[in-house]
Amino acid sequence: MLRQCSLFDEPPGGLGVLSPEPPLPAADAPDRLHSVFYGLLPQRSDAAGLHARGRQVEDGVGFAGSAVDADRLHVTLHALGVHVGALPRDEVDRWRRAGAAAASRRPPFDVVFDHVATFGGRDNPWVFTSSDEADIHALHEALGIALANTGERVARQRIAPHMTISWRGRRIATTAIEPVRWCVHELVLIDSLHGEHEHEILGRWGLSG
Repeated sequence: MLRQCSLFDEPPGGLGVLSPEPPLPAADAPDRLHSVFYGLLPQRSDAAGLHARGRQVEDGVGFAGSAVDADRLHVTLHALGVHVGALPRDEVDRWRRAGAAAASRRPPFDVVFDHVATFGGRDNPWVFTSSDEADIHALHEALGIALANTGERVARQRIAPHMTISWRGRRIATTAIEPVRWCVHELVLIDSLHGEHEHEILGRWGLSG
């Protein structure tokens, strides 16, 4: 499930946050786990097409996994760690400023997924991958610079861009597929709530570079 929310009474000016919701409660369960990351989300029509294409290819190779819902399909761009209990508002503010700055430096771009593979991990995540990742890496680099400029301690992260579309099927080797294309229009800050199958949107910014 995808939900949009804000940690602030009013969104900071100029961040391009879409349709802000009321702020989250100040209190949170002390043991609630939040995985926060920047991601790329397909628009609804693209997500539906990617979801359908995933099922089609999956049937062809006999993967037989547990499909990820269309509204949770994403490409992780930069992980910000796991946090216990309430998210620190000053850090979220910094992450939002960095997201806005990075999005302003890069234009929209197409992603073409042309392979599927089992990506590793005990749950056998089955993923779409692309043989041309230059634009994704460029946005990732811009984001790292923006985070550093806000004072965030940035560890160099080696990313392998992919979109998980199923879990817990049989393992398969990397396999070429007929390409499926979608357009990245925005950068999104996501809070993934462990064990709740829910993504909360903390901020989103249109690519405008």
